[in-house]
Amino acid sequence: MSKMLPEMPLMKLQCHLVARETVSLPAFTGNILRSAFGEALRLLCCADGQAKCGKCILEPDCLYAQIFETSKAHVSAGRYQLDRYPQPFVLEPPVGGSATLQRGEGFSCGILLMGNGTRYWRYIIDAFRKFENVGLGRPRRRFALKKVTDMFGSDESVIYNSESKQLLGIPEIRSLTDIAGIAGRCKHMTLNFITPMRTRKEGRLVEKPDFTIITQAQLRRLELLYQAHAGNGRIRGYQHSDEENKEYFEPQESYHLLSKKELQQLLTVANTQVSTELVEFRPWIDTERYSVRQQCTMRLDGFTGKISFSGQLNELLPYFRAGELVHVGKQCSFGHGWYRITLG
Repeated sequence: MSKMLPEMPLMKLQCHLVARETVSLPAFTGNILRSAFGEALRLLCCADGQAKCGKCILEPDCLYAQIFETSKAHVSAGRYQLDRYPQPFVLEPPVGGSATLQRGEGFSCGILLMGNGTRYWRYIIDAFRKFENVGLGRPRRRFALKKVTDMFGSDESVIYNSESKQLLGIPEIRSLTDIAGIAGRCKHMTLNFITPMRTRKEGRLVEKPDFTIITQAQLRRLELLYQAHAGNGRIRGYQHSDEENKEYFEPQESYHLLSKKELQQLLTVANTQVSTELVEFRPWIDTERYSVRQQCTMRLDGFTGKISFSGQLNELLPYFRAGELVHVGKQCSFGHGWYRITLG
């Protein structure tokens, strides 16, 4: 079985933020960045002010809900019938440990937009502009958006800067199909998890995953992203207003990643023809955050480190190349499940 992934448009932006006051950042900033992004986006888009989107009559058409609280109200059909679906974005927060920034110092945060989420890139930039009012962390510290660069553009072209306060260009769109490619010869692969990866088996968090568990998590995430954001939803036939990017927004003939037969074939290969070796497997990262929106404590536990696999990886390689961008496991919108692949 050798096939290309179905089309899914992607945009990748890099937001450069500058501290307006002294601030201490935690070792993993994904949770505070996502919290501030959600609050800023809500200020931009929420017309009703309901505490929970599910109680709002505008939820099916609300831009905030579609991006930040994707639910069954935005997904009409598919293999998985869930109350909540993956959001059409992932953050790529800075890594390298906790740090204290003085006024004028800054850092960069990447954000990948997927599928129908790419149509909202102007709102994404405007939400990051509001960090100066919303702030980051507890207590909230103000940051200014200095510039936004297009990571898919030539020489990472600037599409927004604070000096002009204007959009200077249109981000380029890439296809996940082109990035992931097709099956190729591969007998050894190492995944280097940059941020914590979380997944469950039989209701329990997995602390030492094997190849089958990671493959199941990766294929499930991709299937859900295609189901929710690659043309199946309420805005399936949307045409991008920028003519040069229009072709990637044609309605999909099929939003399924794999048929049930194809899925079973890949999982059989993962289970019987690939062996797992843990290399530089770091201790379990045990963290948590308090969600003001959900009014509860959320676990952000996960593992990091290098995990190597050997065997018949040919057919599975495109799905893991896709995973380098879209991440794998739970809490991907926080930046969790971010890895890099080394072959050979």
